Amino acid sequence: SSRGSGTPRASAAPAGAQAFDSLSPFLFAGNNEFSGARNARGGNSVVVAPFLNSPGQATNATASSSSPSKSQHKSSQPVAGAADAHEASAGRAFNFQEFLEKMRQPAAFDIVKAIKQFVSENEAKIMSPEDSMHVVGNFLTNVADSFRTHELWKGASEEDLDNAAEGLEKYVMSKMYRVYFQPRLSDDAVKDEILRDRIKLLSFLEPQHLDIEERCCRADLFEGAAGELVKMDSYKAPRDKIICILNAAKLLAKVLQDAHCDGADAFLPVLIYATLRANPPHLYSNLQFIHRFRNPAKLTGEAGYYLTHMFGAVAFIERLDASQLSIDPHAFEAGLSRTIQAHPASIAATAPAPAP
Repeated sequence: SSRGSGTPRASAAPAGAQAFDSLSPFLFAGNNEFSGARNARGGNSVVVAPFLNSPGQATNATASSSSPSKSQHKSSQPVAGAADAHEASAGRAFNFQEFLEKMRQPAAFDIVKAIKQFVSENEAKIMSPEDSMHVVGNFLTNVADSFRTHELWKGASEEDLDNAAEGLEKYVMSKMYRVYFQPRLSDDAVKDEILRDRIKLLSFLEPQHLDIEERCCRADLFEGAAGELVKMDSYKAPRDKIICILNAAKLLAKVLQDAHCDGADAFLPVLIYATLRANPPHLYSNLQFIHRFRNPAKLTGEAGYYLTHMFGAVAFIERLDASQLSIDPHAFEAGLSRTIQAHPASIAATAPAPAP
């Protein structure tokens, strides 16, 4: 295929690798304010104890390895009462109902009281995203630490304590979702619109433009991965959102493995293409929500790896032009023109600059 003018690009991977390097300090535990917010010990003390009413997202559902239906792919609104997102992988499955049942016991009074107090004191506060991240992180850390000496978890295993900490994060973030998702002192909503229109503008791109080999293009798994990315917006808990990213990544990894073209350099282009196919609603805001409020201890290893690649895919989409793709510059400009004609004129503002 013909390539854009300017410096030839071997593949989409180098740009992603640079994005990976630049974003890594923000995404892994032990770095900068992201990990500091939740890893802090001591700090503001919290008087801890149970809420009586749980938020909507209480039921369990296991994510299927099969592709979501097209109706799931197109769903874009947060769903009240959405089920927990689950990986079909390792260890004990998260059990939110178990956490809620403990919170209904009389012995949980101190924990519920602390949660209610936190919600009451913070739901009307207007804080910067950074301040919110620290306030939430310190609260969740202190309460989760208190579980170790609480009578409800006497003799509990580490898995039991981990389940309780996960339940706490899910409950608090679901209750405070309208406050902390697209917070008032952020430009998250504006960036969502820009990214949405940008992806819409680039909807003419095909796998070959990203140097994705034909043998790596299984439409059903691309559709499944795109559906998982769309579903991310249906959940309120950071854990559930990142599991959607993990599920999408694993479907894409299967595409590459089955085609014997797996590898770090092969993964980012297929993730970029799945993102272009999906145009996930509120993508920027969802990634920021995970970044700000997911327990950093859970963003190491596989989760952190794939989240970093998701940020890298977005960064690539935001700045790509014909010179970074395997496409003739004139064909690229023609594709942009067709898309602008087919969609509202507002997306023209997100068009890449014409190639020199």
